[in-house]
Amino acid sequence: MSSNYTIERQNNGIIRATAHTDPNLEMAMEMVKDISGRDNSLLRLIDFRGTTVDLGMPAQQQVSAVIKRNDEHLVRTAFLVDNQLSLGRIRQYMSYREEENILREVFTDEDEAVAWLLEKTS
Repeated sequence: MSSNYTIERQNNGIIRATAHTDPNLEMAMEMVKDISGRDNSLLRLIDFRGTTVDLGMPAQQQVSAVIKRNDEHLVRTAFLVDNQLSLGRIRQYMSYREEENILREVFTDEDEAVAWLLEKTS
């Protein structure tokens, strides 16, 4: 794991990854691999507040290629951002990367993100 981000399991079962610097392609790929390898957690909060996500489509495609799909369970990932550029890039990524069994949403409010992650799905 890099010093550019931290990953921890919270008491509510959410794996939380917090970026400490603006992510580049190498960091984003490393983060995805680290998160995917953590206890096969189905609830993931990726906190980019205080940083700017500015990865273009080629980089987004490379990051997408390393995501491990879980065919048995629904994986929920909430992205937390605090600026318009990051919000736009994450939305762009989400529109590119639609799959069954993986739900993604982007939030600017942490309480809303956590509530969405923990809500029951039918």
